This record gives sequence, C-alpha cells and structure tokens, in this order.
Amino acid sequence: MSQRLIEPMPDGGVAAAEALAGGASPPVLLPQRRRPISDTLAIRARELCTAHPILVTVVLLGLFSLLRLALYVLIADGHGGFAHAICKYDCYWYQDTARHGYDLTSRGDTAGNTANWAFFPLYPMLLGIFAALRLSDAALTAAGVMLSTACFIAFGTLGALYLRHTATDRTKAEGFAPLLAWLGFLTLWPGTLYFSMPYSEALYALLMTASLFALIRQRPVGSAIGCALLDATRPTGLLMVPVIAVERLRMLWGAWHSGALRRDPIGHAAALILPLAIAPLGLVGFVAYLYWHVGDGLAFGHVQAAWHRHSLPPWDFLWEGLVAHDWSQVFASPAHESLSVEAAVGILGLVLALRQALVGRYAEAWLIGASILMASTAGLQSLPRFLLTNPITILALFRILRGSFLPRVFWGVTVALGAFQLLMMLGWYTNAPILS
Repeated sequence: MSQRLIEPMPDGGVAAAEALAGGASPPVLLPQRRRPISDTLAIRARELCTAHPILVTVVLLGLFSLLRLALYVLIADGHGGFAHAICKYDCYWYQDTARHGYDLTSRGDTAGNTANWAFFPLYPMLLGIFAALRLSDAALTAAGVMLSTACFIAFGTLGALYLRHTATDRTKAEGFAPLLAWLGFLTLWPGTLYFSMPYSEALYALLMTASLFALIRQRPVGSAIGCALLDATRPTGLLMVPVIAVERLRMLWGAWHSGALRRDPIGHAAALILPLAIAPLGLVGFVAYLYWHVGDGLAFGHVQAAWHRHSLPPWDFLWEGLVAHDWSQVFASPAHESLSVEAAVGILGLVLALRQALVGRYAEAWLIGASILMASTAGLQSLPRFLLTNPITILALFRILRGSFLPRVFWGVTVALGAFQLLMMLGWYTNAPILS
C-alpha cells in the first residue's frame, strides 16, 4: 500500500516522495515553470512601491510631467514658441511683481487704474528668486514653469499619501494599482494645464493638500503653518482656518469628556489657541504690508473694480449666468466668455460639495463649496479655472470615479479627460477668454 505526497520546495520546484511500508525514495525534482514576465514586473513594481512609495511617486509623476510639457512645447511651435504661448494674462502680472515689487499707486492705464495689489505675495516672492538673476522674460517664464511643475509633483505626491490615508482597507489591499490610477488621472486631468504655467495654482494646490493632510495626521501646528502660507498665496486659503478651528474644538471637547482638560487646562488652551493664531498670519501680513505700502490694507480687494468686478452675493451672479443663455459663445470662432457655462461649472462644483457632505467628508465639502461661493462674490470670471485647479475637487472626483467604475471604464474616462486637456491647451494658445 502506498501514498503519494507532493509538497512545494523553497526554490519553486516540486518534490515528489513516495512513502512506502519499508522506507521512502529520494525526492524527485520536476521541471520548474517560468513565471510570465508581466507577473514578474507587477510583483517587482508592487515591492518597490511598498518599500519606497514616495520615491516611486515622485519619479513617475516627474516623468509624466516632462512628457506632458514636451507635448506642450511641441505644439507651441505653431503659436510663437512655448514661452510666448504659455505666458498670458496673470502670468505678466506675476512676472512684473517678481521683478519690481508692488506698485505704490495705481497705474492709470486704459484698463481702469489697475495695480498688482490683487496678486498675493507668496508666488511672486518665489519667482522673485529667479528674477533677481536678471533673466530674460522667456527665461523667467521657463523658471516659472519649472517652479510650478515642482509644486505640482509635490502636490501629486502628497495627494497620493492623502488618498491612501483616507482609503478603505479594500483599496489599500490593491497595492500599486491605486497609485498608478491616481498619477494617470492627475496627469491627464484638464486643470493640470494650469499647473504647468507661471501661475500660483500649483503652489496653492500643494499648500492646501499639505495643510489638510497634516491636520488629519494630528499635526495642528504644521497644518496652521501650511494654512498661513496658503492664505499668503490666494485669499481663498483663509477657508482652511475654520477647518483647523473645528478640529481643535473637537480635540477640546474630547479632552473635557475624558477629564484631561481639568488636569492640564493651560496645555489644552495652548493647543487650541496656537494653531488658530498661526493660521491667518499670511493674510494678516499682506494686509499689514499693503497698509504700510499704499495706505490701504484691503487694496487687493478694492483694486478689483479696475477689472469691472464688484461684490454681490454669489447666488446673484450664478443666477445671472444661468439666465444669460449664452452657451453658444464658448463654441464661437473666436470663442468668447460664456456666463452660462461658468455658472453651470460653479453649480456642478456645489453639487460635488453637497455629495461630499452627504458621505461624511465635511472638510472636503467645505473647501470645495466655500471656495466656489467665495470666488463667485466678485463675478463668474475665472470660476472654471478655480474649480478645475482646486486640489480637493481633484482628489474627490478621482475617488468617486475610481470607486464607481470598472478599471476599463475609469481609464476610458481618464483618457477622455486627457483629450479635453489637449483642447484646453489649444484654446489657451489661441487666447480663449473662458480659460483666463
């Protein structure tokens, strides 16, 4: 009577042993099957991603960014060259501020007494490091593109960490696939066009993501420092302050219930007050500087009148856009600004914010919805750009699309978004007003 036992060997072979009544025969090695190359590469990629996730993200996103920029440069040859084609609208203001600082008085130009006070200081200060080298306009544009691209890569890396930290266990178990999906989606996302320009959008996306990520990692002071830099970049950065305040109040509430507040009231008071004192310092510093420099601390808001912008409740502008019925303007040749399209984009953003609130992501809902409403108080101009480059919008839409569709459908949608980004780039090169 015999029995056959087959067991795996450490080297991947198979040992066959026959247990007989009087003894056992030596193991017989069968031929080893080769693992498919695709499986081997997938395993190696998963191991590398697990061991060095940040390095993998930076390298891949850097490679994707260089390929995308190469495409931009190639197509720009037919539009006066890359530096000329990419630097439009606010790009000139940022370069001027980086070279010469803030105006002492309004310029009295034909546009209506404009001044560069409307542009918050952090990005011009960073660009000013390169301007101090007395670069030509084209070289300064290239430096601005590289600065924005570096901020974009850092944002994408932090975004990957944020998504993993807030992901479900099922998503975490997928390994390398979610990271590759995020990097592909971010590279092809239409708003990524603005992250390649000498604009403050990429810096803003990096700082908002950094501040929110630090807060959910229980680093409130780091989050407050990020917020201070954020509201020195754009006025909507101040919207991060209520998020920090709510988190700190929840901390205080928990300490009161546990009795820790009674044991250490001074420490907990400091933990509440210090982040809230740091968070608005960027805006406070800019207001103080403008008051000292031109005698009007709110000059960044008052100068908006030079661009024919005035403050009204955001719903007034959104309703005005919807009833304008100028949808066809965006398809005209040459294209014109369409208030209806801008209002529709804003309402879609508010719907996304509502959806995030319904699933319990209240901080994301606030940072999307309040940004749209705040930007809409001075008109609908640039609203599509503000929504497309809002980092929380990008993170939320990626999570929704990837969780709602099969991988093939998700990648199909992502490729379609990439095609739309290409159309936007061509529109930018040809001065489409809705993209400004």
